[in-house]
Amino acid sequence: MLSLLCLASKEDINSSAGDSWPQTNPNLYLRYSNEIAVVERAILPSYRGRVKYQGVSWLAQCEQNISFQKGDRVLVIGRCDNTLIVQPLICDG
Repeated sequence: MLSLLCLASKEDINSSAGDSWPQTNPNLYLRYSNEIAVVERAILPSYRGRVKYQGVSWLAQCEQNISFQKGDRVLVIGRCDNTLIVQPLICDG
């Protein structure tokens, strides 16, 4: 069985306050199949918010310099520990 880990340096963990997000290696994320979630608490650059995904409330983070507000729909692209990794939902048309 292959285990994927999300690693952060000791300095990142010790210096992070509140819901700030330590920078990690994106190649170590558990991948998801691009499903949609709805923002429950604002997601700001470098700060986690919350999303509703498959009926469950999750911490969520976007590593792009983008903010999402409550009610926005986002694409779940991965997970690092108990935090979902999201990005903007791009619709054709």
